[in-house]
Amino acid sequence: AALDQFRLALPLGSVPPPAELQTMLDASLSMTSGDGSKEQRARELSILLLKLSEKAGLRGRVVALRGSERNRVFELADVNRLPQVPFDGIHAMNDSWQNEFSDTPASTWRVVISDFLWPGNPRPLLETAARGVSKSWFVQLLDEWELHPSPAGASSLVDIETEQSVELILDEPAISGYIARLESLSGSMADACRSVGASWVSASAATELSEFCREHLVRAGLLEEVPV
Repeated sequence: AALDQFRLALPLGSVPPPAELQTMLDASLSMTSGDGSKEQRARELSILLLKLSEKAGLRGRVVALRGSERNRVFELADVNRLPQVPFDGIHAMNDSWQNEFSDTPASTWRVVISDFLWPGNPRPLLETAARGVSKSWFVQLLDEWELHPSPAGASSLVDIETEQSVELILDEPAISGYIARLESLSGSMADACRSVGASWVSASAATELSEFCREHLVRAGLLEEVPV
């Protein structure tokens, strides 16, 4: 189990550890689209980080961003309720963000989990999320179709949050254009993260949890493997 394989990569020596680890979880309808892997992996990661915080002697908190006054905060005592929290936010995460933690210590670490699939400039959200904490990570989860779409001919695509639909031909040129836009979006997110001193992770949500942690969160400096 991932809980036994990994631990938080806390600083060594005279550098003090973070006061707490906060996980900001995108609980919008967008995270339920596709094959369901984004929602599943996002829940698993949030639960894992909450439990690893406790093992490290830190306070852990997860906030499910569902929009405005519907956001919900979970601590370790609430961990068994996290699998049931509804992913029903109808606004993109950048419109649902609120500063839930007025008592956030400056040494706090913050992890933001989302698919980050919305139009517009990501910089304001990243600046808000990275403000007032010592380290931040932004973890993008995409399902396999979002990463590797295949031609499907005439199709009707429906925005799960707005219910707006668009008719298009999913041929090779359309898919190539989509891939180029996705790469541009990911690149702009990575650039924005670097500008605010944050770490950017983008990966398939279909990756098994332990492998995901090993391949991405260890490399990003959030976790480390427990010696056997």
